[in-house]
Amino acid sequence: MPSPDALSPADQELIGYAAARGEIVTPKRLRIWRARGLVERNVVRRLGRGRGTVSRPTDGAKEMVLWLARNAKPGGRPDDLALRAFADGMPVPEAAVRTAFRVAVDRLMSQAEQSGELAGIGDPQQQAEVLAQRLAATGRLATLVPARIRRLDEAIRDLGVDWSAPQLAALDRGVGMMEPARVADLLTTAVEIIRTGRGAVHNQALGDFFRAVAPSNAANPIASLIEHLDVDDEGLAVQDLDGVLFEGDIRDGLRQLVAGAPLPLLHHAWQSVDQIRAWAHEFCCAAEAEVAARRVGPSVLAWFRASLMPTRMFLISVLKPGRPSPAEHARTAAELLMIRDMLGRLHTVMPGLQWDLLDNPDLMPDCVRAFLVPARL
Repeated sequence: MPSPDALSPADQELIGYAAARGEIVTPKRLRIWRARGLVERNVVRRLGRGRGTVSRPTDGAKEMVLWLARNAKPGGRPDDLALRAFADGMPVPEAAVRTAFRVAVDRLMSQAEQSGELAGIGDPQQQAEVLAQRLAATGRLATLVPARIRRLDEAIRDLGVDWSAPQLAALDRGVGMMEPARVADLLTTAVEIIRTGRGAVHNQALGDFFRAVAPSNAANPIASLIEHLDVDDEGLAVQDLDGVLFEGDIRDGLRQLVAGAPLPLLHHAWQSVDQIRAWAHEFCCAAEAEVAARRVGPSVLAWFRASLMPTRMFLISVLKPGRPSPAEHARTAAELLMIRDMLGRLHTVMPGLQWDLLDNPDLMPDCVRAFLVPARL
């Protein structure tokens, strides 16, 4: 009778495949990868008539073992490995990919919520305030706009560009009429939205947010439009958009999306984050070069226009300092998936909107539109 530790011919084949390409894979490493869901179990076929069984590696297992041999380091998170391999287009087991995305969503605010500071606090508003304070103390979410963006805004202002030119100010019914929202208040609202979904979303909160992330003291027609949606003749409160905004904890909605999205769509979302990050860096570099030359050229003007549009939100989301971890990248990809889903829902509810405006690159860059806007829109 063979030893429990004896390698099957299929495992010998996997180890031999890696060895032939200069990589050492021990039986122990192979067992660990398989236990963590990173390598599929071998396919076992019964020979019948008492002749026992025969096994073979699953399709793609050889390539996956070789990738792990070259990339897996001691102490690395299995979920991060799964995400990195998925990003490289490797045949990662589907269950490992979906688990890694789910864990990335689970980690959003989880440390703050598990700190014990919410014990005995029953009021959701107070809970949100405490969580916002804790997040601010750790440095996460404490700065709404990355420093690189703020520096560029100010440098463009120094070139004589007026962020509150009369033509813009005339379109902003709220400019100069109220104190800007405090970062602490915005963080509290963001926490409330994450934890309760549609119930915490309202026009003024969204308007406050768009004003907070805009260039300092800039007129903001988009924020004004949102703030006054529910007071115009055909008033619309954003929280009344049934079937568009998520109900309950936003993370539950994200988990549902990453659990049900086809793997090619998840991979497209991941690649889109890379593409948006590359676009944002190039966009900044082009505007920074013109600023350095003390010239208001096409890139500075494009930055000016984009800063007054939703485009700025994509700049903010991908220009944070440092290289994002695989989990952070996965969360951004999941958020893109959520925005895509919400746009599709909104189109179903309000097909008569001017959807052709999404073709405007100032409103939505091509790399963003390619993922966010389904073909039917």
